Amino acid sequence: MRGVGKVNVVGRNSFPQFPAHFVPCRPHLTAMFVKDYWENKPHIMRELRAVTSAHSLAVDHQRKVVKRTLGSGIVGSGGQTFTICGDLGVICGVYVVPDTGLSWTKDAMEEVVDRHKTNGRVPPYLYVDCGCCGSTSSTTSVAASWRSMFSVKLDAMHLMLRIGREMNAEHPRRKKFLSDLSQAIFIQHKGDLEALMEARAAARLVGPPTRTERYKFLRRVVGEPEAVAERMMIVLNAHRELDCQSRNQAKAAGLNVDDVTVADIAYPLISKRVMDVFQRQLIHVRNGCLSDDPQHLPYVCVGKLDFHSTGRILLHYQSLRGTSKVEAVHSVLDRTFYSQRGIGSEVFDARLGWWITGYNRRRYRALGFKVPPDSMSPKVFYYGFS
Repeated sequence: MRGVGKVNVVGRNSFPQFPAHFVPCRPHLTAMFVKDYWENKPHIMRELRAVTSAHSLAVDHQRKVVKRTLGSGIVGSGGQTFTICGDLGVICGVYVVPDTGLSWTKDAMEEVVDRHKTNGRVPPYLYVDCGCCGSTSSTTSVAASWRSMFSVKLDAMHLMLRIGREMNAEHPRRKKFLSDLSQAIFIQHKGDLEALMEARAAARLVGPPTRTERYKFLRRVVGEPEAVAERMMIVLNAHRELDCQSRNQAKAAGLNVDDVTVADIAYPLISKRVMDVFQRQLIHVRNGCLSDDPQHLPYVCVGKLDFHSTGRILLHYQSLRGTSKVEAVHSVLDRTFYSQRGIGSEVFDARLGWWITGYNRRRYRALGFKVPPDSMSPKVFYYGFS
C-alpha cells in the first residue's frame, strides 16, 4: 500500500496553469457591481420608501462626497448631497443637487412627504440649517411650503456654528464662550433632574451627575424665546466685559491696543463681525425658531433602567432634536467615500444605494427592530419571504 501511494504521488501530472482571463479585472468587477445594483434598485427603493418618521425630519447639505465624483458635468462644480433623516438617525433619502438652493430640494421633499402621507401622517417638525422663518434669505416658495407643512425649527448647533466661525479659532476663550452659549440655550428638564438626584442619593453618590447620566436621563429643553434671548445676551455681555479687561491689562503693560491683530493678547473675542452675526441669530431666537413645544418635547423613551440596583427606575431618553443626526450621517458617508476619486455617476449611485440600505438596517437593528441581515439583498428578501 505504501508503494501504491508513492507511485500515485510521483506519477501525478502537474496542475495546469490557471487561465489569466478567468481572473476578473477592475472594469469587469465594476460592471458586475453596477449591473447587480440596477437589478436590485427597485427593491432598494421599496425598502427605502418604507422608512418613515413619527416626530421630525432633519435636512442638511454636504459638499465633501460629491467633489470626489465625476459629476461636475451633471450637477456642476458646486454639487452637494442633500440628506433627509428621520427619528433616531434613520435615513429617508440622500439626493445630489447642484447647490444649496432650496429650489433643488423640492422634488426630494415632496417624495418624502408623500411617503409619510401614504404610510400615516407627516411628522410635525422639520429641523433645518437655513430657511426657518420669513427672513430675507428664506423667502423662497420652497421654504414657504415647508413652513406650511411643518413647524420649522433652526438647529441650535448650526446657530452656534454661525457665531463660532466668525471668531478667532485660536482665541483662548472661544471654547468657553460656545459652552456658555449652549448652556444659555438649553436648560435641563426640572423633573428629570430631580428624579436623577434622588436616585443618586439613594445610591449614596455625591457630586453632580456624570456626563453619561446626563445624556441618558436628562432631557434638555429650549425655553421661551425671550428668556433664551435674554440668557444669550447675558453670556455675550459677560465675554465683552472680559474683552475690556484684557484690553486694559494689555494697555497697562504698555502694549499697543489700538491696531491689534488676531495674534495680539488684546484682540477681542467679541468683534464687530461676531456682534453682527449674533444679532442676526437673536432674530431667529425671538421668532421661536429654536424653542421647544413643552407638550411635545423632542425626545423618545427607549427604555427603563434600575439606577445602580437601588430600585429607582429612571427613563432612558434619546433626542429627536436637530440636524446633529444628519451630521453623523455625513461623517460616516465621508469616511465611506474618502478613498474614492473620480467616481462615475453610476458607480456613485450604486455605492450610495447599497450604503443607505446597510446603514438603515444597522440603525434599526441597534434600536431593537428585526431586519434582514446585511448580506441579504432587498431583492432576495422580497422574493424569498413575500
